Amino acid sequence: QASGTDSDSRLESQFNTVVMENEDIPTVVAAADIDIHRSRRSQAEPSETATVLANNASTPKTGGMKGPVEHGRAQPPPGAGDERPLKVLGEQLRMAESVDVCFMVDCTKSMGRWIKAVKNNIKTLYQRIQDAYNRRCHIKAAFVGYRDFDVSRHDRVRAQDFTTSPTTLYNYVDKVEAWGGEDYAEDVMGGFEKVLKLSWRQNVTKVLIHIADDPCHGRMFHDGKVSDDYPAGDPLLRSHSDMMKKVAELNIQYYFGEITTRTTKMIHIFNESLRQASRGKLSIATFKAISPDGEEFSQALFSAVRTSIFHTIDALKAPCVERPACKQIDPTLPADFHGCFLQEATAMRFEMPASIDDEVLTSASMKLLTYDAKLRIAPKPFAQGCVRLAYHALDTIKNKRVVMKQSRFTNPEYNRFKRYLEDMETQAVTARFLADFKKLLPNDIRAAERIEVLVAKVIKLHSVVRDEDEYMVMEPYLAGEYSKFSNNGFSQCAGSRVEKIMQAFSHWTYCRSNERMIVVDLQGSIHQGVTYLTDPSIHCTDGRRFGKTTNFGVQGMRMFFASHDCNDLCRHLKLKPCDYV
Repeated sequence: QASGTDSDSRLESQFNTVVMENEDIPTVVAAADIDIHRSRRSQAEPSETATVLANNASTPKTGGMKGPVEHGRAQPPPGAGDERPLKVLGEQLRMAESVDVCFMVDCTKSMGRWIKAVKNNIKTLYQRIQDAYNRRCHIKAAFVGYRDFDVSRHDRVRAQDFTTSPTTLYNYVDKVEAWGGEDYAEDVMGGFEKVLKLSWRQNVTKVLIHIADDPCHGRMFHDGKVSDDYPAGDPLLRSHSDMMKKVAELNIQYYFGEITTRTTKMIHIFNESLRQASRGKLSIATFKAISPDGEEFSQALFSAVRTSIFHTIDALKAPCVERPACKQIDPTLPADFHGCFLQEATAMRFEMPASIDDEVLTSASMKLLTYDAKLRIAPKPFAQGCVRLAYHALDTIKNKRVVMKQSRFTNPEYNRFKRYLEDMETQAVTARFLADFKKLLPNDIRAAERIEVLVAKVIKLHSVVRDEDEYMVMEPYLAGEYSKFSNNGFSQCAGSRVEKIMQAFSHWTYCRSNERMIVVDLQGSIHQGVTYLTDPSIHCTDGRRFGKTTNFGVQGMRMFFASHDCNDLCRHLKLKPCDYV
């Protein structure tokens, strides 16, 4: 397998001699010659962890087990640089292989078998982790059980703090009974409140394994589809965003065992809050809790702990380093771009596919267009998100204002050309889907609502002071009202006509692709009567495409349909209802 550096260099070499000065006469490069689906990097066995760190080798693998499926890519926490004394690095490695594991379990009357399953796996989990790390791993575990407000305060939330003794924890859980819970929604916030007060150790791998079959209180977490005595939210006014902020501060890696789809929306909302609180470094990973009696559940618990250890070790090798510009946000527009440094660059974008055929559905064989660009970029960003910084800029060749976006992190994995290609592929495929979809709309809707995909370009800045080049994304500047029609999982309530169109569009892409893709995360600006969609995401059955951080695969498709209600346009297009719930 080629290394990431070699592969990126090969990709970049395609453009060194094919630059044109005019976008209207672009040079065409066959994307078939560009492998944007590079194989996952080779990985070492867990027993080689010390050697991995010593040699700065690849990430250890999970042994090919069926472990948790990530909502988004779990990012390592911020830390110090790589040039550390060997003694310090060895101490950090020892701490990384120490683990605090907390089981947070819904203990209402429907959860008896799952409480028993946790109890029966406690001693096994201790033993398997110890065996995997040759007895080096110092593991402590805790248990938090929560019920609901129909029981006394004393019984609503109970806990056993962290202990090194599996027998102590086993005996505690053995006495826990499943009862209470008159409505479906439960006191999840009470569970989190107790979890966050446990005696978590510093600098160790921290794991939270949450197992539940029902969501927390609040209609926003379940669309009112389950009975909830407190539809306005937690009666004690505790917020999920505050809980996720504290989870991020403690750097706890959060895993959720999904028993029913009633919890799907809650976990998605929790995940967005956690990503925001951690600035994209943490996300919730889910695993299917299909049966409490099967080997799959035991395997999922073990995989969650071991994967978390790998993520912590990765953080020691390559801490996530923010750009200094993250602390230099300046929302004002430069009075004169001529005071900004003139950057020569190569601009690139994928040509929209001619049609949605099997080739587009199964590969990324598209043409890449390149041309010369000259830009004046403001020295400070005017805004930032979880992943990117945004800068005002001027395209001097076209004399137009544009927006430049760049990863907020300096780590090479966030700035490789491959990541930008994945974004461009997503936009080009979405544009083709939308062009075909609009042809099917009734004439009155097509005339009244103008919708386009804003296809961004990848900019390769030619550095005059460094050997390597730098990449950014360039988008037109749109001064208009921003709207969000759906996120990366759940559809929004369709009120306006545009929102209904976006709902039907996502549903249609799923059907048109023969259930292989769905376009989601539809948002954008309304500029001069046109709705421009920006930064869409595609969930695809091929997990290698469209970016690992946003392609949730079949899980993402299921999250969309869990909250999608077919509207008149879905019925007009005769779209098959999809019962993922």
